[in-house]
Amino acid sequence: VLSGFLGAGKTTLLSHILSNTEGLRVAVLVNDMAAVNIDEALIAEKVHVAGEQLVALSNGCICCSIREDLVREIRKLAEAEAEADRRRRFDLLVVESTGISVPLPVAATFEFADEQGASLGQVARLDTLVTVVDSERFVSSVLAAESLAERGLAADEHDDRTVADLLVEQVEFADVLVLNKTDLVTPHQADQLEALLRRLNTSAKILRTSRGRIAASEVLNTRRFDLGTAQQSAGGSGSTRMTEAEKYGIRSFVYFARRPFHPQRLLDSALSRSWEGVLRTKGFFWLATRHDVMGIWQSAGGAWQSEPGARWACLLQDDDPTAAAASPEQQDTSGWDPVWGDRCQQLVWIGVDPMDETALRAMLDGCLLTDEEMALGPERWAEELEDPLPPWAVEGEEDEGE
Repeated sequence: VLSGFLGAGKTTLLSHILSNTEGLRVAVLVNDMAAVNIDEALIAEKVHVAGEQLVALSNGCICCSIREDLVREIRKLAEAEAEADRRRRFDLLVVESTGISVPLPVAATFEFADEQGASLGQVARLDTLVTVVDSERFVSSVLAAESLAERGLAADEHDDRTVADLLVEQVEFADVLVLNKTDLVTPHQADQLEALLRRLNTSAKILRTSRGRIAASEVLNTRRFDLGTAQQSAGGSGSTRMTEAEKYGIRSFVYFARRPFHPQRLLDSALSRSWEGVLRTKGFFWLATRHDVMGIWQSAGGAWQSEPGARWACLLQDDDPTAAAASPEQQDTSGWDPVWGDRCQQLVWIGVDPMDETALRAMLDGCLLTDEEMALGPERWAEELEDPLPPWAVEGEEDEGE
């Protein structure tokens, strides 16, 4: 599955692969948001010359609105293959997704079973998620935090993603990252970008190229994809290659605190400010007015999002003593508070110069409850503290209220 933002060079890369398949027979499925599939027209001649098969999906995105079309066409290709002569018609299918598609929903499609228990995984093996990165524009596009709707690229009227959200997710869920257009940046800029991508995705193979020229074997039949790994790959906080990252001005740190955030101060002092140089934040947080539910925190560029996660582990132990199979130390590497259990702030920050770690830590510290506020306790936090943040739809709460 070939992903990448508009203009990154996906079609150029695919055209090059089709001209140099190294003996592999490749079928191609091209997805385009527009009613007229321009990418199909651009590669049709290459497909015809190579004797391959081309399928076009238009007027929608395979990761959302026309995912059923993707399933249908792959099944048709697989059935045609099964009915063919003993000599295989093709060895591989390359799916070029639209520029606003993210890889993981497409990958999950292969695991989904319908009402009859049938799944794509029974007729096709997902081999590799490849993301093409525009070396010249990636960092500036993430920092701009422009919405897809402002660019006229939203999948539908409900699509509120930013360009930064999309770019980061395309990188985080890739098995292979192709840094394209490296001829348009200096070697130092290419090194800096690679260090940044390594912080966003610690396991992907990274290739550098210009004009999409890479060996087909680097992206075809690699057997690199693993759904479990892909689902857990985003926003890795490991210290891998930190020395190299710092060399190129890539900064990262983990913010940890054992006090809840005051929601009004969090909005006023942190979320309403721009975070200069910050490209990505991700983690979980403790909000005083939503004491029992872990908050999921993430941002790409300047666009912040939150959603409810699970209940804190200490509450699960209270509900079910058998749930405490692991010791507190095993469940939380930063320790277990005798009063608050595993409740804490744990946020990974990744950015470039001039990201100011000291200033950001001070900003977050200022959003924590004071000693006097801590003394009030959870019941009074919920009653007395202003909470202007968007509400969470927490499963079970409506039923309890009724």
